[in-house]
Amino acid sequence: MKKVLILLLTLSVLLCTGCGKLVVPTHTDPPVTPAPTPVPTPTEPPLPKTENATVLADKVPAVIALLSRGDKVEVVGSYDDKYTIVKCDAIYGLVETLLLKTEETEPYTAYASYDAKVYTDRYLRDKEPVSLNLNTAFEVLEELGSTMLVKLEDGTTGYMNADKVSRNIIQVYSGGYDGGGGGGSNGGADGGDITLSLIIPQKGNVTGQATVRVDKTPVILEFFERGEACAIIMEDIGCEKISGYHCVLIDRLHVHVEDSLIRLPGAEAFTAWDGYAGYNTKTYDNYLLEGEGKEISLNTPIHVVENLGNSLLVEIDGQTFYVAPEYVNTSIYYVPYS
Repeated sequence: MKKVLILLLTLSVLLCTGCGKLVVPTHTDPPVTPAPTPVPTPTEPPLPKTENATVLADKVPAVIALLSRGDKVEVVGSYDDKYTIVKCDAIYGLVETLLLKTEETEPYTAYASYDAKVYTDRYLRDKEPVSLNLNTAFEVLEELGSTMLVKLEDGTTGYMNADKVSRNIIQVYSGGYDGGGGGGSNGGADGGDITLSLIIPQKGNVTGQATVRVDKTPVILEFFERGEACAIIMEDIGCEKISGYHCVLIDRLHVHVEDSLIRLPGAEAFTAWDGYAGYNTKTYDNYLLEGEGKEISLNTPIHVVENLGNSLLVEIDGQTFYVAPEYVNTSIYYVPYS
């Protein structure tokens, strides 16, 4: 009995000192994960101030850059029969295939035919070209279809009609002259129908390299149609200045459009007038007057709609054409009876 009392006493002491006491865990909140630091969203620079100008001709190119003769460009591939897709400063555009070459060409000596002239403009639109005497020798630097890039004895370069270039000295006979064979063809179809409803796709693998044949070769991003609006940049913020061009904004890209092919906002509209076709007047389907054109009769009535500088936009019998300004008279040309 005594032993039992001792055990009970020991047990009570242990309970009083906390031995065997049930410990209830205390509640703690889960650790708080700190919120991620917000990453600032990159903001694009504000768009420059623009105003809408009106496009005055068909197939007016929006030019990314003007390349110089001898420049190298990365070629992506063919776009159609007339244009090649190139990559220029990370931007894709179009260049006339005729103005590119993948192999070097050697200049050769040629001779001027009768009434040969040298122009500064590739489309032979100079008002006062340089006339050459028969059999004047010069170097042909590049053959460009219906025209040629030539270098005269004094170092001057220019363009000539390929029909006026002969590889041989022209022999003059009493009954006429032997043309000696032209240096190139004068084929040249009328301007092709290029329809680009969207901007040139900005993608594509480079397949090779080409060399530019002539100065002021345009790299084209898109074509505007007559009557379309284009956003002229009104602020001087980083758009490269090109003489004879206005800066235009397309999808945040700065491009260039020729001054004479747009009407600026607030500018006075052209006053249309009526005239008549002169001798040997030809109509064209493009403002550059490229191709052979179609000759119309003397004194054909012509309604002049726009003056584009080197060409006139006209209406004849309800159809739209382009003609050279010097061939349109303000009055009927009277042919004297023989």
